[in-house]
Amino acid sequence: MYRSEYLKLSIPSKEPDSVRSVSDFINTIVYKVRHKKSWRELTEKYFDGSDLNEEEKKIKPTLIHYSTAECFDSEVLFRGQSSSDYDITPSIARSYKKQRYEKNLLEYEKSIIDVACLKYPDVFKPSLLPIERLALMQHYGIHTRLLDVSENPLVALYFACCGNEKKDGEVIVFYNMRRKENPYPIMQSIADTYRLIESSSGFVLAKDFLNKAYRQTYFKNYEDEYRNLYKDEQKVVSVFSTPIFVNAPAWATRQSAQQGMYLLFPNQINLRNDLKDSFLWGEISPWSKNHPYSEIIRIPKESKPTLLRNLKMMGITRSRLFPENLDYACEELMDNVVSRKTSNEILNGR
Repeated sequence: MYRSEYLKLSIPSKEPDSVRSVSDFINTIVYKVRHKKSWRELTEKYFDGSDLNEEEKKIKPTLIHYSTAECFDSEVLFRGQSSSDYDITPSIARSYKKQRYEKNLLEYEKSIIDVACLKYPDVFKPSLLPIERLALMQHYGIHTRLLDVSENPLVALYFACCGNEKKDGEVIVFYNMRRKENPYPIMQSIADTYRLIESSSGFVLAKDFLNKAYRQTYFKNYEDEYRNLYKDEQKVVSVFSTPIFVNAPAWATRQSAQQGMYLLFPNQINLRNDLKDSFLWGEISPWSKNHPYSEIIRIPKESKPTLLRNLKMMGITRSRLFPENLDYACEELMDNVVSRKTSNEILNGR
């Protein structure tokens, strides 16, 4: 749903003090969206030459500059996290702890993808585009640079309430700003970073990265447009440093049930003036919780049981969100039997 559609909804007189019910949650979203400043106001201080603190310096390259965006409207998307302590970051950028060692998985991105494609060629087919390949790997549990988000706020609320019973959850409300340029080849290039960087350290020149991207089939028909738009390497930085919301084919019924999309994260960009030195670092920065293109809704830990009961009445349950996982459905079936529901109620999903 776009922001303009939320503006048509009846606005609450004030923002609820706390989310105790689904009604509170929806009212909080509407209130926040209705009172959100325009993208121009949100980004103005980052581009007017004013002094920025360290956090703002990290955020600036992820903002869309006036010259590269339409932004007359923004799509509103959601992600739920069961603990407010969690960063907003894709799985491949998180520390991978196994037994006695801890690894930075991004260093192994190329190896992970190559081995998966070699081991399961009938699943991860060579004909798949980079985004399609990552989305399919995400579905099968492989760590990728994609972060799951949803068009449905109630789905996000469900995930914010599941697990971590002793922790407050959170729902992140994202504002997906529109760009003038066609994002298709950019998103494919970011998903294809592991092939486009020429060194294992992720240390590569901007012009080399871009020239290699231009030679890929997904850039066909776009090269002239992009060469004209991004003659200046600083403009290249503004495009390749911004996380992008993407759609991908729904390979599983789960994706359709969760009304899922993804937030695609690029490598961290070198922000020094001497871009002749390097362009990409071998790291991914989390989405800042102070980012002007998002809002955080805290879900109190004490409200989680009530909210889950409310959501169940609306058909938002684990078995509905993971319909291909029979084990989840059977576990829910047992819970319903134990709670003394009748056979007809269970079969009719009540």
